[in-house]
Amino acid sequence: MNTKELRNIHALVTGASSGLGFSMAEALLQGGATVALASRGGTKLDQAVEKLKREGYPAVGIPLDVRSEQSVNNAVEWGKREWGKLDVLVNNAGIGMRTVNPRFLVDPQLLQRESQVKE
Repeated sequence: MNTKELRNIHALVTGASSGLGFSMAEALLQGGATVALASRGGTKLDQAVEKLKREGYPAVGIPLDVRSEQSVNNAVEWGKREWGKLDVLVNNAGIGMRTVNPRFLVDPQLLQRESQVKE
């Protein structure tokens, strides 16, 4: 990919400290985009950002827990303050089905809306 293709594009990738999120952030950086890797703060995020920096990419880490409205608001404010815009949001963060149901692999259950659970 030509690094000029995504020049001046600002992207934030959630769930970017590992797996698909990390790979997508890396691909955007390779394409020339300015990228913020977002995930719950800590060593895992720090190590992901450092790995990309060692490879010469201007990666930045943003502590972001998508389950927290305040955390999301903080990330939005960071983007406004530091970049002034956001062109791409890769909303990759999520939880595995085994977090919702530890027996998911042997006893899968349909997801229910909150209103169905209360009935």
